[in-house]
Amino acid sequence: MHRPFRFEPPSPTPAAVLRPRLLEPLARRFEARLVTVEAGAGLGKTTLLAQAVSENRLAPRGRDVWLTCDPADASASILLGDLLLALGWRQLDGPPTVEQVCEAVWAAAPEHVCLVLDDAQHLGPGSGGEAALRSLVEGLPENGHLVVAARRLPDLPRTRLLLQGRAVELSAAQLSLEPDEAAALAAYHGTDAAVLEHVGGWPALAELHARLGTADARRFVWEEVLASLPEADRTAFVFLVGVGGTDAEALVAAMGDAVNPARLATLPLVAVDDRGGLRPHPIWEELLADRIEPGASAAARETLAEVLTQRGDHSVAFELLASAGSWTRALEVLFDACNAQRNPPWRDQMVRWHHLLPPEVADRPEALYLRAMIERAGDAWSDTASETFVAAIAGFRAREDTLREVMATVRFSAIAWLRGDVDAFATFHQRGVELIGQGWPLQPILALNEAITAEIEGRIDDVLARADAVGDAEPRLQHLIWLLRVFARLAGGDADSAVDDAQRAASAALPVMPAAGTGWATFAPTLVSWLRGDLSAVRAASVGDPGPRDAIAERVPPLALAIIEAAHLGDVARARSLLDDLDALVPDIGARHLLAGFRAVAGAAVAIAAGDEAAAATELAEHLDGRPLDPVLAGRALRWFPALPHLLHESSRRLLDDLPSGPARTRALDASRALRAARSGEDWTVPALVSDADALLTVLPAPLAVELVVHAAAARGAGASTAIARLAELSPTATRRALDVIGAGGPPSVSRAARSLLGSVPIPPPHRVRIEVLGPARLLRDGVPIDDANWRRQRVRQLVCAVVAHDEIRRTRLGTLLWPEFDEDGVSSNLRMTLSYLQTLLEPERPKGHAPWFLQQDAGVLRLGGGDHLSVDAWELEAMLDAAAAAAASGAPSVELEHLRAAIGLWRGDYLDDVAGEEWAEPLRERMHSRFSSAAVRAGALLVASGQPRDAIQAAEAALAADPWSEGAYGVLASAHAALGDDDAARRAVEAAARRRAELGLSPDPAELTSRAPR
Repeated sequence: MHRPFRFEPPSPTPAAVLRPRLLEPLARRFEARLVTVEAGAGLGKTTLLAQAVSENRLAPRGRDVWLTCDPADASASILLGDLLLALGWRQLDGPPTVEQVCEAVWAAAPEHVCLVLDDAQHLGPGSGGEAALRSLVEGLPENGHLVVAARRLPDLPRTRLLLQGRAVELSAAQLSLEPDEAAALAAYHGTDAAVLEHVGGWPALAELHARLGTADARRFVWEEVLASLPEADRTAFVFLVGVGGTDAEALVAAMGDAVNPARLATLPLVAVDDRGGLRPHPIWEELLADRIEPGASAAARETLAEVLTQRGDHSVAFELLASAGSWTRALEVLFDACNAQRNPPWRDQMVRWHHLLPPEVADRPEALYLRAMIERAGDAWSDTASETFVAAIAGFRAREDTLREVMATVRFSAIAWLRGDVDAFATFHQRGVELIGQGWPLQPILALNEAITAEIEGRIDDVLARADAVGDAEPRLQHLIWLLRVFARLAGGDADSAVDDAQRAASAALPVMPAAGTGWATFAPTLVSWLRGDLSAVRAASVGDPGPRDAIAERVPPLALAIIEAAHLGDVARARSLLDDLDALVPDIGARHLLAGFRAVAGAAVAIAAGDEAAAATELAEHLDGRPLDPVLAGRALRWFPALPHLLHESSRRLLDDLPSGPARTRALDASRALRAARSGEDWTVPALVSDADALLTVLPAPLAVELVVHAAAARGAGASTAIARLAELSPTATRRALDVIGAGGPPSVSRAARSLLGSVPIPPPHRVRIEVLGPARLLRDGVPIDDANWRRQRVRQLVCAVVAHDEIRRTRLGTLLWPEFDEDGVSSNLRMTLSYLQTLLEPERPKGHAPWFLQQDAGVLRLGGGDHLSVDAWELEAMLDAAAAAAASGAPSVELEHLRAAIGLWRGDYLDDVAGEEWAEPLRERMHSRFSSAAVRAGALLVASGQPRDAIQAAEAALAADPWSEGAYGVLASAHAALGDDDAARRAVEAAARRRAELGLSPDPAELTSRAPR
C-alpha cells in the first residue's frame, strides 16, 4: 500500500521556521534541469521539499509533480508508471517508457513541470529505476525539470549540467540548521535556544530536543538511524564514535571484515574526508552516551592506536594514546611520530603534541626530544634547541636506549651544520666509531657526517667523495646526500654541473618534508637555474618565502633570492616589501652568520635597484664586516651571489678573487670586473654575458646591467640595441631611468651611446593602452577612457581606425587615405601633426627624443604594437572567431561555442564607426560585419541545440545588429522562440525575415524559416 503522501507532499513547515536560504535555490528548479538534495536521516529533506512545493502553490512558477519513492521503484517500470500516474496518465498500453514520461511533460508546455522525487535512495546502484532516472535527466524536454532528494543519490549525469549552470546541488552541510534558524525553532516551541546549542545543526534532533528532550532524541537516533544497521556495523559505529573517527582501513582492521564503512559513511553527521576518513560529529558521543560503557572509549583508543602503529601512522596513534592516558606507550609512539620517514610532522603539529604532555612526563627523554625538535624547527641557533637536544641524548644514553640516542644525535647534527661547528661533528664521529665497534651499522651516518665536515671546511672534492660513500640512508636523510653535492658544486662556482643533483635533492625531499634540509633541497633547482643564468625558469618557479611553518634557516635563502630577483628586474616596491619581511623574520641576526650573508646581498640588491650605490656598499659592510666568510657561514651567500660583493665590498672581493671559480661564478665575476674597469677607464674586455640580457640580469641589477651594456656599446660602437631592447622588456622603468642617468652625466662617449639607445630602442611605458573600434572609437589608459582635446579631433580617431585596420601601413598610403584632397606637402604636414597628437595620447610621459613604444616607424612603414601593454577589441574579436573556426574544424562544438560567446561579448557596435562611409573603410567594415554576424548565427544555432534558447535569442539579436538582413539570425529567433513554446514570437521572426527579403527585392518565400516555426 502506498503511503498517503506518495503523490502528495506532507504538510509544510510552519511559516515561523521557514528557511529562505534553502527555498531560494529550490525556487530555481523551474530554470535548472536538475536539483539534487543529498543528506542523511533527519536533516529535513522532505520538509524542505514540501515547503518549496507549498510556496509554489501560492505564486506558481510551474507545476510540481510529487512522488515519494519506495523500494518497488527500483524497477524501471514501477518508477516510470508511478511518474505517469502522478502526471495524470490513467491508461498505459504496455510497459511505461522514458519517452512517455517526456511526452507527458511536453504536453504541458509552455507550462514548466517539475518532477519532485523524494526518498530516491530506493533507486539503488545498478537498478532499473536508477537507469531510467538517468535517461530522464538527459531526455526531458525544455519545459521539464527534476528534483531528486535522497540519503544517498542515485548515479546521475550531473557534471555537464553543473558546468552549464543548469544544475543545483544541496548537501547535508547546507541543510544543517544555522544558529539563527535553531533560535527560531526554539522560539516556535517556546524553548530556550541554549537547549539546541549542541545538536550539530541536525534539524530532527533540534525538533526532538525542543519538544521532548534528550531521552527521546537518543531513542530517535537509535530506532530511526542505527537500529536498521547490521549488528557488526552498529558495534563498529559505537567504536568509531568512541575513538572520534578513523579511516575505513583502520576501522576494518580493528573491528573485522564484517564492517561496511561505506554504509556508516551515509549516516547523518558523519563527515567523510578526502582520504576516506569517517568523522562522526561530537554530538554522537552524547546521543550514544547510554550505549558506551565507562572506560570503553579509552580501550577503543588503545586498540586503534596499535592498529595505526603497526601500519606506521604514529602521529594519530600518539594522540589516541594521549587521550586514553596511556603515557608509557604514548611516549614511545611519540618519538616514532617525530621521526616519521614519510610525512614528518610540522612544527605546529609538534607544538600541539607538546601541549598534550602532562607535567609528570616533561623530563622524560622523549618529551625533551620533542621540545628540541620544536626549537630546531623554529630557530636552529636557539640555545634552548642545543641544550635540550644534549639533555635528551644524555637521557637516552643513561637508560641505554642506543637507537633513540643515535637518532636524536642525527637530528642534532643539523644544528651543528648550520653553525659550522666542526667540534660537534668530531664528537659525533667519536661516538659513532665507538658504537660501530659494538656492532651498530652506523657507517652511512658517519660518511654523511664526514661529508658535512668537509663542506664546513671548504674541501669540495672530499664532500663529493664522502657523499658518494654514504650509500643507503634513512629516507629522511637521502635528500641531504644530493644537497651536499649541490652545495659543493656551488661552493666551487659550478652551477652548470649541479642541475641533476639539484633535481634529485628536490625529488628526495618532497616525500619527507619538513625534515631538516628539505626546504633547501626543494629550493635547489630554482637556485641553480638562477646561478646558471636561466631567468625564465626562476620566474616560472615564483620563488618566495615558503611560509611560517618552515624554520628560519630554510625560509631566508629562498626569500633572499626572491628579493634579489625583484631588485634585479627593477621591481623596487616588491623587493623592499620582501626585504621588510626578511627583517621582520630575523630582526636581530646576531651570531646567525649564515643568514647575515643572505641579508647582505639582498639588501645591496635593493639599494642598487633604488639607485643608491653607496647604500648598497653600506649594506654589505654592515652585515659582513667582522663575520667569518666561511663556506657554510656568511660566505655561502657570497659564493652564490658574488657580483655585488665583488664590486662593492673590499674583503669579499679579495676572497672571491682568490677562490678557484667554475664557469657560473666566473661569468658573474667577469661582469663585475668589466664594470669596475670600464668605470675607471682601464682596459677591459667586453664579457660574453653582455649579449645575453636574461643571464646578465641574474648577475647584476638592471641599472648596473644597463650601464655595462652602454659601456660595451661605447667601446664597440654598435651592437647593444638587442640587449637593451631585452632589458627594456624585462625591466622597462629601470632601463629607461638608467639610460637617462647615463645619458645626462656619463663620460661623453658613454653618454652619447645612452642617448642613441634611448632614441632607437622602444621602451615599454608604465601604463597599458586599450583601443576600441567596435562602435565609436575609444582610447583607454589603464582602463580609464581618454577624452581630452586631442582625442576629440576627428582626424586623430580616424588615424587610429586606419592603423588598427591595417597590420602595417606606409606613411604615404596612410596620408592619402585620410587626406585624399591634399597635395603631397599638405598630406605630409597634416599626417606629421596628427601622429604627434596620437603619440602624446598614447605616451603622454615619453620625453622628446625617446623612441615610441606603441606606434613605431621603420623605413616609412607604421606599425601599431605594444605586446602586453596594448589591447585592441577588434583584434581580440578576430582572434576569438579564428579560435572558434579551429574548434569547429576539430569537431569540438562546445569549445567553438565558448569562443563564439566571447566574441559576441566584445561587439559594442559597428566596426570602424568613425570612418563609416570612407571608401577605403567600407570593404573592411563589410567583411567584419559579415564575419561577426555569421559567427553569432552559428552561436545561436548551437545554443538552441544545447537547450539554451534564451541565450540563443541574444546571439541572434547580436547578429541582426551587425547585419539586419541575416536570414540565419531570423531562423535562430524562430527556433529559439519555438523551443520556449512562444509560437507567436516564432511566427513574428518568420514574418520579419520575409519583410527583410522584400526590402532587398528577393522572393518572399522563406520556406526554410517557416519550417522552423511551430504549426
